[in-house]
Amino acid sequence: MGEAPYLTEHINRFGEYSTHELGIQPEAYDPKLDVDFTQLRDQDQAAAGFGQAA
Repeated sequence: MGEAPYLTEHINRFGEYSTHELGIQPEAYDPKLDVDFTQLRDQDQAAAGFGQAA
């Protein structure tokens, strides 16, 4: 069997993966968005007025 055509000394071909995170439980998902949409709503209403006939 011959030599590999690439360097293999000091190289882990498949990488190193940390597994300590597998036991960590994520925080509960909170679907509530804490965003104030009033400014966007005001802009949409003002833009809608430009499309109407006088």
